Amino acid sequence: MNIALLDAPAIRDAVADVLCEESETHRILDVTTRWTREDRPVVLVTVSFPPDLVFGEVALVVREIAARVRELVPGADRVSIEPCIGLDTHRTPPATETIVLASSD
Repeated sequence: MNIALLDAPAIRDAVADVLCEESETHRILDVTTRWTREDRPVVLVTVSFPPDLVFGEVALVVREIAARVRELVPGADRVSIEPCIGLDTHRTPPATETIVLASSD
């Protein structure tokens, strides 16, 4: 697959497919793609980590994810990995119909 010929949603989906394997240490929350003026993709990945990981472990995973994205999208102008520390990596986000907002009566 020539990733350079894909549009932003296709790049996002390809990156998400590669990164979204089962992991004990992290969970991919979001993959976003943007384009520079020079038509080069920028890939942004948000990753959750449990609070008990030490910084060195988080840094290793962040570098590994960035390297995998750069392999998949070699023409990327920038790859940015945003770690979110303290989120439960195995908890499924609730469906929107189960979210309850407190009233301010």
